Amino acid sequence: CNHMKYKLAIVFLHIALVCFTQDADSIKVTHEIDSLVQTTKIHLGKSEFDEAIQTILIAEKKILEKFGKENANYGNCCNIHGVALLNKHNFAESEKYLLEAKEIRAKVLGKEDTKYTDVLDNLGVLYMNTGLFDKAEKQYLEAKAIREKTVGKEHIAYSKTLTNLG
Repeated sequence: CNHMKYKLAIVFLHIALVCFTQDADSIKVTHEIDSLVQTTKIHLGKSEFDEAIQTILIAEKKILEKFGKENANYGNCCNIHGVALLNKHNFAESEKYLLEAKEIRAKVLGKEDTKYTDVLDNLGVLYMNTGLFDKAEKQYLEAKAIREKTVGKEHIAYSKTLTNLG
């Protein structure tokens, strides 16, 4: 009976060790991704769009390898990548990334999350820049309705959407 308890204890110890190692590895990768995202945002702020794209591609690769496509971090990277491409006037690729961000954020975070409405605004900007005014308005109106309901008319994000609507 003691021999069985010993074997059972070893099995539980092994399981705990494996789980802890996986969690520690996930935390390490998450910190690396966060750092890459922050570096990308710095590049964007300095209008260093090529560097921003190179950096966000590294973050995307790490996310896909460790967590897969359907998570908030990947949706965030897609949004940032789309914004960088938008600023480079690469509108077709920008739309691809922004639509992917929209889909992921809707699925993972829900349509009432502020990150979802942020991507709607970014799509609106893209469509305005490409002369697709009806599509832009549709994105802005969806963002406006969600923000009115979730953060209220006094919130700066709501006023940002109103400004975008003109």
